[in-house]
Amino acid sequence: MLIGTPAAHCQGMFYDVTTGAEGSDVWLVKHWTAFDNPYMKDNFAKDLALFMKRKQIDMNHPKVRREYFGQWCADDESLMIRPFALVHPPTPYHVDTWRSVIGVDFGFNDETAFSIIGWERNNPKSYILESFGIRQASVSDIGNILKRLKETYKPVRIVGDPAGASKIMMAEFLDKYKIVMEAAQKTNKAHYIEILNDALVNCELVLHPETTKDLQSEMRKVVWNDDRTRELEGMKCDQLDATLYAYRESLAYTEKIIVKEVLTNKHIEDRMMRQQLDRDLQRID
Repeated sequence: MLIGTPAAHCQGMFYDVTTGAEGSDVWLVKHWTAFDNPYMKDNFAKDLALFMKRKQIDMNHPKVRREYFGQWCADDESLMIRPFALVHPPTPYHVDTWRSVIGVDFGFNDETAFSIIGWERNNPKSYILESFGIRQASVSDIGNILKRLKETYKPVRIVGDPAGASKIMMAEFLDKYKIVMEAAQKTNKAHYIEILNDALVNCELVLHPETTKDLQSEMRKVVWNDDRTRELEGMKCDQLDATLYAYRESLAYTEKIIVKEVLTNKHIEDRMMRQQLDRDLQRID
């Protein structure tokens, strides 16, 4: 049995089942609006009128259609992550020409997620090279994964979520695996999500098509909470958080292309005049 309300991302098993895209010969679909409840319809009508007045919207607004009438309706404003590009890196990763940062989001009941962001020298584009998660991972599991990633990418920094028991784990990684992990920056999440979105929209940050598929799925589904301060409670975003940790650190390291001055004839003449003026002044002194 599946029970729920249509969501803004319009994808997933619940979407496929209730729209008939999956298992139409297996699932029997029932649909109700909020006003089909005879005991609550008057309260819902008052709530809806107040909501539309406060938001200055009408019945066609996606949130109204979803939450009061049970209709699937995409809403880009509710999605946390903006559209992104899938791009293969221009060259294979090599420690002599690439740099990287690794982000880790520790999970205890959910998955521990890893995300690697890399960039080439003299290339302003950053690539999410790899992202994955492992459920109920032990300290040894995480340590061995980090050891492999460190040997592969030789990152400039490894950052992880410093909450709770993960502080003890960080100390064990240093002692047992010689892995220095620093505490990830977690403040002002909404602000840095917008910086991340800006980079995604402008293709300053792109995703590897094959090695980030679970991350791609998270990024297409996660929605804001009502205050737009973080993700909606219960939304899966472990790999997104690990990516955000890595991206925040990469901002301090990402190299930019040096823009060379294009010299025209006028520029050359002006430069020669300034040089001659400097020589004349030196003679006068």
